[in-house]
Amino acid sequence: MGSISGKTRWVRAVGTPAAAIGLAGMIVFGVGVADAANGDNLVIGHANRASATTTLKDSKGTPLSLVAPKGKAPLHVSNTTEVPRLNSALVGGLAAGQLQRRVSGSCGLGIASVRSGGSAACAPGVVVHAAPGSYPYTVPSNVHELRVFLVGGGGGGGANTAPSQVGVNGGQGALLEALLPVTSGEQLTVTVGDGGIADDGATHGSTSGGATQVVNASTAAVLLKATGGGGGGDLASGCIGNSVAAGGEPHVFTGIGLWGQLGQLGGCDTGGGAPGFAGTGGGGSTADPATAGNAGVAELEPVG
Repeated sequence: MGSISGKTRWVRAVGTPAAAIGLAGMIVFGVGVADAANGDNLVIGHANRASATTTLKDSKGTPLSLVAPKGKAPLHVSNTTEVPRLNSALVGGLAAGQLQRRVSGSCGLGIASVRSGGSAACAPGVVVHAAPGSYPYTVPSNVHELRVFLVGGGGGGGANTAPSQVGVNGGQGALLEALLPVTSGEQLTVTVGDGGIADDGATHGSTSGGATQVVNASTAAVLLKATGGGGGGDLASGCIGNSVAAGGEPHVFTGIGLWGQLGQLGGCDTGGGAPGFAGTGGGGSTADPATAGNAGVAELEPVG
């Protein structure tokens, strides 16, 4: 198979003359420095120089196999420049099938998954409705619980009917925060209550604010509800009397109530109902007409 002469060991190929010449011209075990790419021998275990690309070909099998002791890298490169088309079964201990491709697109609240084409499927975000009306809501995939915040509409303000009478503010809508258990794909209807109509002092009195609620669209069952505040009256002569509009009430029919508050009562002054929430009642007035109540708010956020 080979011979040993002094400190230099030559590997001699067995087979055709062409194979012998090719292998002997490539591998030499010993000392020295050679220019392998320029036709000289490649010296294993020593530094080698090349001024052109060295190509290794094998028409019948793997042209190069590197074996190193356990815990030692079989290959080392001098810098971090990417090596084109260098494949590996494991990268950082992960198989190629476990690696995620480059993602295209962006998401405000995080990525839920990556589609086969590489585009991002965004995590479901918070849905807020602040205008009166009904809105369909489909529970997103892999979501089993919603955090829901509701505010009922504020009651309309009462107007004066005589110079000595001052209208009463409408009551504030209820506030409710709860965790609602749901199933992926479940259809819900979210209704935001409108503010109550103000008393015009002549043809009609004030009205209560509308309820803000979440309903199961299939069964029509009310799951969560924040009722609206009561409409303000106009019988508080000189701001003395019992015509004070009621506040709304929170109701949890399904889920876990986290926080709730009765809507504050309407009062006898020219401002709106207790400030701080969208469901503020309309203000009473010493001059017709009074102001209407503000609409409620509904906020839904997937949490689990």
